[in-house]
Amino acid sequence: MDGAFLIFPVAFFLLWWFLRNKGPSAIPTPRPETPEERHRRLAKLVSEVVPDYGEIIEKWPLTIFPASRLPLSKEDMKTVLRMAWTMTDDPTLKRHVSTGYVLLANFRDDIERPIDLTLRLPNLLRPT
Repeated sequence: MDGAFLIFPVAFFLLWWFLRNKGPSAIPTPRPETPEERHRRLAKLVSEVVPDYGEIIEKWPLTIFPASRLPLSKEDMKTVLRMAWTMTDDPTLKRHVSTGYVLLANFRDDIERPIDLTLRLPNLLRPT
């Protein structure tokens, strides 16, 4: 018989024994984050993610990308951009972040390869 079948019962027994002898209090619980620590962590996240995203939309503003090209998931990007918008008082930066939020629509889950609209633009402008 393969030894893989013994892993679950042995692991379950060891967990049961540990909790029986040490009690649930033996499992360390993480210390809650202070507001200052949370702010520093979020500011670090914003400072890492927003420049990466900005570089993509500056280089290829008229390209539709797969959502997998984003530094984070699309929902997390929305959250980070909202945080970036609230963390600054500079109207120019707020405008850039707002534009970046709108351009998240160019990152789609239903495509696998980028679609470069600049390649199709001359054809669209040509008179018929």
